[in-house]
Amino acid sequence: MAPLLWSSAAFAQWTLEPASSSLAFTSVKNQTIAEHHSAKQFTASVSDAGALTGSVDLTQLDTNIEVRDERLRTMLFETEQFSSATITGNIDPALLTAKTGSVTTIETTLNLTLHGKTQSLPAKLSVARLDESQLLVSTLTPIMVNAADFALAEGVEKLREVAGLSSIAVSVPVTGVWLFQKD
Repeated sequence: MAPLLWSSAAFAQWTLEPASSSLAFTSVKNQTIAEHHSAKQFTASVSDAGALTGSVDLTQLDTNIEVRDERLRTMLFETEQFSSATITGNIDPALLTAKTGSVTTIETTLNLTLHGKTQSLPAKLSVARLDESQLLVSTLTPIMVNAADFALAEGVEKLREVAGLSSIAVSVPVTGVWLFQKD
């Protein structure tokens, strides 16, 4: 009789709805000028066991300045060799079957692989069960990515030099809102 207690959502695969999701980062140049940027292409899914996997296409970052986008690809991320960043983590599977309308704050660790290096990053997320087929995950505080942790400090320096800037911050806050649809 115990199997009757399991809802069909317990066996769901959740897939990202890109049109209703966002992934953004902010850069700071010359110590006071902050600029907002975004990823145009990224994918993610959450398994029925709560395993989160995602990928960001680094060739599709959008800074609203085409020459800067090209410099990010060639001078910083070296996308010919490292075309994407990957993210893995876990969400408590109980949140996937939580009552519709429930919102839970979690503190977790996300593993980011970028430029051939992997680092564990703390993340404070909100997980909201919108209805039987939709799950909304969003950052409550920015996830801080330090370029030096991913062998990118030299690339940041090259960008600073070519742009004629006095500084570019090596620590970048990343935020996101991700809508998942049950398959």
